[in-house]
Amino acid sequence: LRPVFNARDLGFDSIAIDTPSRPGSIDAVRIDGEDVSFELRRIDDRGFELGIPRIATTRTGDRIEVEFHAEVFQFGTLFSGQVFDSEKPYEVRQSLTAGDANPLVDGDRLSVDLLELGQQSIKALRIEPALFTPNGDGINDLVRVEYDLLNVKAVPVAIEIFDLVGRKVGSIDGGKRESGRFRATWDGRDHNGKLLAAGIYMMRLVVETDQQKGVAQRVVGVAY
Repeated sequence: LRPVFNARDLGFDSIAIDTPSRPGSIDAVRIDGEDVSFELRRIDDRGFELGIPRIATTRTGDRIEVEFHAEVFQFGTLFSGQVFDSEKPYEVRQSLTAGDANPLVDGDRLSVDLLELGQQSIKALRIEPALFTPNGDGINDLVRVEYDLLNVKAVPVAIEIFDLVGRKVGSIDGGKRESGRFRATWDGRDHNGKLLAAGIYMMRLVVETDQQKGVAQRVVGVAY
């Protein structure tokens, strides 16, 4: 970031950055190349807010760097944000605008591109726990499913359960999804609502895109 002030500006001491999912970490803040202390005031699925040393109007043109890790699910994901004065909570926040904040870095946009991914639509499929006990005692009764989709818009998603013979024995309604992270649960029941027998099953995530079908699968165990 490179602030440009005019005579009526008040300066700021806070930065908010919007991210597509909860950031993994906020690692450093630098002003004109030097690390400075910062306060993490908010971090959630919408992004984060930081308190930084006050940037007064006399510091116009000083380069501010915020180093953080966040996952990107869509080509051209926009990292929007605002700067504001925490001592004046009712003042309108100033939105970040695209521009050449650092001439040594190629690019002057607020968006991030995904490179070398080809036609990949499924980034990850996670299940927890790998072995669960759907016996109704309120402990370990559900398996939690989490998956990440890349560069898709309103595509049909199916989560299907197969036995080791290859027969489809159950499913979870996936609906239509866009790029992002999604969660679902399975209670160990088949198409008719009956609990499946104890054993090993295959959970398969299928994403239908115009280019191809994306498939990922994981093993899940049912025990009583």
